[in-house]
Amino acid sequence: MTDSMFEQVLRVEDTPEILDFVVPGYGFILWPYVRFKILSNCLERFFPGQYVLSPGLPTMKKAGRYAFFIKTIFNTLRPWPKRPIWNYSHVGSAFYKQRNGRLYNSYAEPLAECLPEKTLLVDASPGPEFIPATAPYALRRARTITLLAGKMAHYMSSAKYRILVDDFCAFVGERIQSVLGFSLAPDFMNATAEKLCHFTIPFAIAEQRLFSHFLKKDPPRLFIIDEAFYGQFGHLILAAKERGAMVADIQHGLVFKGHLGYFWADAMNSSDALIRQIPDYFLTYGSYWHDKMRLPAYCRLRVIGNPWFSIQAASQPPHGANGILFALNSSYEEFAPAIQAVVQAFPTKKIIVRPHPNEHQKFYASGAAMVPGAHIDTNRDIFDTFPEVDTVIGEFSTSLFDAKALGKRVFSRTSALAKTILAGAAFEWYELADELVEKLKRTKLVVPKEEGEDIFGRNWECEYAGFISEIGA
Repeated sequence: MTDSMFEQVLRVEDTPEILDFVVPGYGFILWPYVRFKILSNCLERFFPGQYVLSPGLPTMKKAGRYAFFIKTIFNTLRPWPKRPIWNYSHVGSAFYKQRNGRLYNSYAEPLAECLPEKTLLVDASPGPEFIPATAPYALRRARTITLLAGKMAHYMSSAKYRILVDDFCAFVGERIQSVLGFSLAPDFMNATAEKLCHFTIPFAIAEQRLFSHFLKKDPPRLFIIDEAFYGQFGHLILAAKERGAMVADIQHGLVFKGHLGYFWADAMNSSDALIRQIPDYFLTYGSYWHDKMRLPAYCRLRVIGNPWFSIQAASQPPHGANGILFALNSSYEEFAPAIQAVVQAFPTKKIIVRPHPNEHQKFYASGAAMVPGAHIDTNRDIFDTFPEVDTVIGEFSTSLFDAKALGKRVFSRTSALAKTILAGAAFEWYELADELVEKLKRTKLVVPKEEGEDIFGRNWECEYAGFISEIGA
């Protein structure tokens, strides 16, 4: 994918009229709720099978939903620590580990000790629903509110929004046709309209009502929400900003010029309505990431660091063992020949294959999991595996930058999409399995070095203290 092609797709939203479709009486704009999915489908037309949004999570079955609801209510009514933290999430605790008597994950949890009073932290990344932890602020019944909003949405009339949604989808469809010269599949556009009309709008209205009532009683000063720029939390940001809260999104993975969540058209700078449902800050791992995104101009970028990287990097040995790690995304079949070739070429080395954390089922059904002689990584955290290797191979993964900042030798599989996403990254590149083997046999190439401090600012406690002082919380 070329920059010009991505910019061409982004032109679909480069019109102020696309932001005119606002839910009457509630103020949130429809476009952020569907932009990521619609524009990704446009990119899929140019690169079939290459532009992967994100790995899909398994759908919870009916019995599981009832059990989850009962568990949530139980956790709401049980005694809480004096200063608990609410962690909004939908999946299990696979990515958490114990440290100093409490659970941490690789995204936001270590921040709890340095956040100011009355901070609401909404973490959309994987993790348990409730974490007894020391933290400055929490919505004790927030998870129950979210579930109740979902129940309320089933009984709310969506017919009144049918014309709004149909007009919106028609406008977007016409815009795609005029800019890109093709039409998205009718079944896709119909499904988008159905979801907007029958679920998204009623749910957002119900949740916004409940949260507004809750926040009116005890509003937060700072609202940190992971993945806010994906758009689906705009109604909560509205509710928080109406109560005077400062809102920030927090980096949780790769940020690049081909990532629609963090690259917006210029027309998004001109809407006062959009400002009210977009974060005030985007908190990045390090300065390296700032030129990899184009957010609306009113969102300020600030280096915060990566707490989990800082904690883990401090305990990593200076030199790894003589192993090779394949840190994979969901493109498993494409890596199977390379894994097999490396196993055969280096019989004395330990070859480790690590699947994407949310794609285990797909991995075990793929050829990448069936290479004789390769070891499948079962560690919960990749930092537990890094000491075993001196080389890391992958494609689209924050783990490649983790490895680079730790001084590992890093390879990325070459593809049009990878060269765009990771443009400028100081990795070694390969296309075919034989090419990878030959490069692994050579002395490590001298490549432009990215300082770990630029990728992941390490003094995150100090950076957070500066940020809190800056916003006056």
